[in-house]
Amino acid sequence: MGSRRRQQNYLYDMMESITKSNQLHTIYTIDGGTSLRERTVDFDGYMHTKPVRIGNKASNQLQIDEYGSIINAIYYLAKIGGIVNSYLWSFVIDFLKILEKLWKEADSSIWEFRTEPKHYVYSKLICWAAFDRAILMGKSLKMSGPFDAWREIANQIKKAILDNGVDPTGTYLTQYFGSDQVDGSLLRLPLIGFLPTSDPLVTGTVQKIEDDLMHDGYLFKRYLNDDGFRVQDNAFLLLSFWYVEGLVAMGKTRKAREAFESLIQRGNH
Repeated sequence: MGSRRRQQNYLYDMMESITKSNQLHTIYTIDGGTSLRERTVDFDGYMHTKPVRIGNKASNQLQIDEYGSIINAIYYLAKIGGIVNSYLWSFVIDFLKILEKLWKEADSSIWEFRTEPKHYVYSKLICWAAFDRAILMGKSLKMSGPFDAWREIANQIKKAILDNGVDPTGTYLTQYFGSDQVDGSLLRLPLIGFLPTSDPLVTGTVQKIEDDLMHDGYLFKRYLNDDGFRVQDNAFLLLSFWYVEGLVAMGKTRKAREAFESLIQRGNH
C-alpha cells in the first residue's frame, strides 16, 4: 500500500511491547498485554461451530518463525525507503542472537499446531531468511554486525533443511523433518530466495502443493495431517495469494493472472 509511516509506527509499537514484556510473545492483546489464558464458553460460533474459545493457547507456544518474520518486516521497511535506525537495528541483532540457538529447536510453527512440537520446514526457512536479510540490510545501511558469522549460520540452516526436509524422492520440501507430507506455508518458497525459482525443488514443492492441497479452483488447505484441533481444515485464503505471488516470481504470469482473476470472482461484496 506504500504507507511507510504506518508500517514504521507499527514496528516501533511492536518493539515497545516486546521491551515492556522483556521477550517476544506469540500473541499480544490490543493494549500490548500478554495474558491470554484460554477457556471455552458454551456458545455456538459461526454456523453453529464449537468450541468457542476466549483467549488463545498459542500464547504459550514456541513459534520460531515469528523472530524471522519481524526481521523480514524491518528489512522490507528499509527496502521501501523507511527509516531503520540504530534502535530497530539493535532488535535485529538481539533477535539473531536468540535465533543462533533457537533455530535448532522444534516448534509449533505458523499454524500453531496443538500436537507435539516438530522441526517444521517453514520455521527453518524463515530463520534462514532472517539471517540472509539481516546481512543484506546491514551492509546496505552500513550498520555493524557479525555478517560472516550470520552467513555461516544461514548456511547451516540451509544444509539442515536440504538434508532433513526433503521427501525421499528428492522432489519437494516436506512439512517437517522426516515427513512425507507437504504444507501450504511452503508456497512462500519461491518468494524467499532460498533457492532459485527455477530450481526443481522449488517447482516440485509448488506442484506437490497443487496436487495435494489445492481444490475448488485455486483454494488451498493448509495441510492434511492431524493438527490437534479435532476439526477438518478448510481453505485458507492467504495461501491462494502467496500462490499467485509465487507464480509471478517463477515467471508463470499467465497462470498467475488466471488464478488471481478466479479469486477476485469469489468476493462477496
